[in-house]
Amino acid sequence: MNHPVTMALLLVKELRELDLLEDVILANDIGCLRICAHCGKLMNTGWSCADSPYCSDRCLQADNPDIDLDELVNRTDAELDASDVFWTTWEDSTSRTPHSNSSVRCP
Repeated sequence: MNHPVTMALLLVKELRELDLLEDVILANDIGCLRICAHCGKLMNTGWSCADSPYCSDRCLQADNPDIDLDELVNRTDAELDASDVFWTTWEDSTSRTPHSNSSVRCP
């Protein structure tokens, strides 16, 4: 790993340990960046579940075991738009851009 990447990862780790990572993200207007509610991974695409971001199927289900991912895959676009659970790309601090039904599954 190169030096700048190593330093960035160490900085993120330190900010997370100090519980300052979200404050730094908000203070620097990095609106497209989210922190997984389960594992703490930085991300800009993932699941949104009742306004909590999750980076993967595994993290979503770890905190929400009652969610049926197979049922989500079969939802229509209209059902996904009305849902509290959807896969999205955060483009800024206020955007909600759900993906089409065909790409609901996490990569």
